Amino acid sequence: MAKRRFLTAALAAVAALAACGGQVLASHQSLRSVPTVYKSPSSEFVSVPVAEREWLVDQVIRAQNLGMADLERDALRRLVLLNPADIWAKLDLLRYAVPAGLLDEADRLRRSLCQEPKSEGCRHATDYLAVMSGDSGERMQQLQLLETAGRFDQAIALMEELFGKPPPQTYWQLRYYRMMLHIEPRIEEALAALVRLQNNPDASAVVRRRAMIEERRARVDLYSDFGIDYIRDPRPSYQNRAMWMLAEALRLAPDDPRAKRWSSNLYEVQYWKFLEYADKAFKAGRYDQAEYWYRRAHRLQNSPYGWAGLAAVAEKRGQYDLAKKFVHEAIARSRSESAAEQLRLRTWISSLERAKTDERALAAEKEGRWQEAIELLQQSVRLDPENAWARFRLAGAYEAAGRKAEMLSAFEGVPPERFRTAEWAYPYALTLFSLDRLEEALEALDAVTEPPTKNMRDLRRTVNSALQLRLADEFLASGQKQLALEALSRIEHPDPWVFMKAGSIAEEMGNTQAALESYSQIFYDEKNGTEARVRSALLLEKTGSAERALAMVRELTRDSRRSLTASQVRELAGILDRAGRRDEAIELFESHSPAAMLAASDEGALYFRDYARVARMSLDAFRPISQKGFHAAGLTESPEVSDEVWTAAMRSPDESDGWLRESLRRDAENVYQGENVEIRTGLFYLRDPGSSGYSDLSEWVWMTDASVSLAGGRLTVRTDTVNRSVGSLPAGYPPFGSCGLRPCSDPGMKSDRGQALGIQWRNDTWKFNIGTTPVGFVKSTVVGGVEYSFEALGAGWSVEAFRQAKASSLLAYGGMKDPNTGLKWGGVTRTGGALNFSLDKGGDDGIWGKLTAGVLTGHNVASNWDAQLMGGYYRRLINRPNHELTAGLSAMLWHYDKDLSGYTFGQGGYYSPQQYLSASISLEDAGRTENWAWDVRGAIGFSHAKTDSVARYPKKGPLRERLQPIDEDALNAMTESDSSSGVSYTAQFALERRLDPHFILGLAGSIAKGEGYRPRYGIVYLRWYQMPWNGNLPLPVRPMLPYYMW
Repeated sequence: MAKRRFLTAALAAVAALAACGGQVLASHQSLRSVPTVYKSPSSEFVSVPVAEREWLVDQVIRAQNLGMADLERDALRRLVLLNPADIWAKLDLLRYAVPAGLLDEADRLRRSLCQEPKSEGCRHATDYLAVMSGDSGERMQQLQLLETAGRFDQAIALMEELFGKPPPQTYWQLRYYRMMLHIEPRIEEALAALVRLQNNPDASAVVRRRAMIEERRARVDLYSDFGIDYIRDPRPSYQNRAMWMLAEALRLAPDDPRAKRWSSNLYEVQYWKFLEYADKAFKAGRYDQAEYWYRRAHRLQNSPYGWAGLAAVAEKRGQYDLAKKFVHEAIARSRSESAAEQLRLRTWISSLERAKTDERALAAEKEGRWQEAIELLQQSVRLDPENAWARFRLAGAYEAAGRKAEMLSAFEGVPPERFRTAEWAYPYALTLFSLDRLEEALEALDAVTEPPTKNMRDLRRTVNSALQLRLADEFLASGQKQLALEALSRIEHPDPWVFMKAGSIAEEMGNTQAALESYSQIFYDEKNGTEARVRSALLLEKTGSAERALAMVRELTRDSRRSLTASQVRELAGILDRAGRRDEAIELFESHSPAAMLAASDEGALYFRDYARVARMSLDAFRPISQKGFHAAGLTESPEVSDEVWTAAMRSPDESDGWLRESLRRDAENVYQGENVEIRTGLFYLRDPGSSGYSDLSEWVWMTDASVSLAGGRLTVRTDTVNRSVGSLPAGYPPFGSCGLRPCSDPGMKSDRGQALGIQWRNDTWKFNIGTTPVGFVKSTVVGGVEYSFEALGAGWSVEAFRQAKASSLLAYGGMKDPNTGLKWGGVTRTGGALNFSLDKGGDDGIWGKLTAGVLTGHNVASNWDAQLMGGYYRRLINRPNHELTAGLSAMLWHYDKDLSGYTFGQGGYYSPQQYLSASISLEDAGRTENWAWDVRGAIGFSHAKTDSVARYPKKGPLRERLQPIDEDALNAMTESDSSSGVSYTAQFALERRLDPHFILGLAGSIAKGEGYRPRYGIVYLRWYQMPWNGNLPLPVRPMLPYYMW
């Protein structure tokens, strides 16, 4: 018993020693077949075949165990011959030779070891021989007698007296610790020392091997004693230790005579332990662990329980065929079990058949294979006709397959008395409810003779609600909303959604008070209360109760117990934003961002879109939020991307991918480009043939402008260098200036040059511009305008007030000088207003219209006024995000008070018929790709114009002052009235190419031909963005045009 108590106390140390000893064993086993190199005491390296050396060491140990002196001697000698430099092999042979009386051989070994007197080998040899001779020799004999007599404590004391504690030489240490294994209090010390001795490089191979054998033998005895004694101990810690020790004993000594006893005790306990572990894992749902332990259990005993456990695991996994196989294995091993257990196993087979059928039916239901599901559920009903829910599922499969008429056939053959039980009445009533046979569902529930279950009570309330809801829907369909509200009010114990529906109906009726009352009924409902409060806040805002709405918003957002959905956060933030509480709206978004919104979803994209709209006052604030929206919508792979990637994601796809993604891209483009700095420069050329010297117009305009964000809009500063030439005035009486009154010999002005300046600011509502006609021309003046845009009557409208330059000729635009008198005239401006109308919902059709009127004045030019009405219809034959093909019809009606189209003094040089009517048809193709954009347009029209007679020289006074004498008849002459009709055509193109994210090159041109005119122009321009832009190119293309065309 004392030994057992010691074994228990030393258990932890023994386990550590066992692990260490196992490593040593593994090291020895691997060395048997792997060559190595040993270092001799003289620091010389000698290659020694490991396998032969190990075999000889084994021979020495075997000879010692069997007392075969000759075999031991031969093996020791061969070890020395194998490696003459190994001092430890020589010392082992020396220690054998002296007790065996081989003194000559011992002396030779001593001389060999002492060739270097101060060497380690010589010291060990000398010490050993000294101990074995004289008085020491006698004491060694005494030591042998004590050891043989089993008086180990006295023998150890004598060794400590002879050599010290412990002995310094490994040979004596081996003997010392072997004896210590027989003294219980010192077993732990001995085992640890033997482990160290196995790894001691100063010990001979024989000593190390003997230390390993002794240490293992002692451990096996220890494990055997403790394991057998405690294998059935009720204390789990002791039993587990005992199991481990017996397993270790079997591993270390499989051929030990005690091994059969070890294994029988160990396997029996392990079997029930493994089943216990498996059952616990199974109950916890850890089926992989459960399978592992069940398999280990059934390998230990031929019992049904391990197989039954594996069957249960397979059933949980839905592996019904495998489960049946395992159950059959359990049945085959259940002959010694009770009859009840055998019956349970056999019944299990049929249960697995039903489960397999149900699983196949469920898979068919999930995949929509309803005919297959019906067949399988019919089979399930045949296998278990008493299963009411199997019949309910069959009815549901009939419904899903579109065979509603057969739903009730699922319950055929059921005895009527079954339906008077809750088990059958509830699924049967559910089926009737699915068929909308509400009255029959109530009858089925009323037929139950036992107390109704909670589910039945809930179903009854649901059916009653459905009856009233059906009635309410009928009233709504006929427009009787008040009666619908009354039907909803009759619902007993209404669910919260009934109040939500009633509130919605009241809202539609415009009955704000009734809607608010309905919503207030469920303010404290856990599921619907928050939504009811949100709707109430929106309703209060809509009816002008902004402060009450804000109070409700703050109550909702400051209640930490409420969890707001993404939609609710958007609605509440919208109320704050519209009330001018932008900072509070942003704070709401930041503090209530649901984690789910970070995932890719339309809900997340919508959330971040609205969040970004609130934060759009700054691109730096807008960018990270919008990019999260792009990521949630699947437009980018990461919520944080570079501007190059982000703007590329703003490009419209060739086919629409939904309003949400379109709005994300549109918002991002507006904010990003609204903050971008844009600089353009280009060259414009115009050629409008006419009469040399006044109407034969050639124009070059070098255009440069810069556009930046300012005050919520865009500010553009423009400068145009304008060069216009009209050629030389022919000598004689051309219809120019006063040449009709007195012949002109001067070639005239020929050309003029000036610098036009313009500034424009615009946003979505307002547009302002102010500038000058070219400074440096004969006449220069200030021009500009203001425009206000709005929506009304479902259409877009704008009103304008303007002062515009008439730029159709050099005379009209910049004025000219009369060659005879030096008088200057021209520089015509039109001052007036316009009303614009457009109806375009983004579909295939659109209409537009414009009404404008103005007064035309110029220096030394007769005053005039005009009115113009124009409009048209167009249809998009192709209407895709990146490609439009549009056909259009348009008509114009103009009226000018006077015809001042002439170039004589006082005339304006601009087209001004008293009656102009035109109609045209056009076809336009506009499209874009990643880096290209184009716009090609052609039109053909018919026009009719009529001009009345007018004074050839409307301004006579200055001419009379400068030209004396003057021909009054010529001065008072009138122009001839005229009318014309004809066909005209126009062809235009515009093309843009993105060179890189910062530069875009553009080309454009136009040619027109009609009765008396054939103008044409060409443009080349370069656009630069400060921030990279990989987004959409404008569609249609907007070429750079001179300031006077704004």
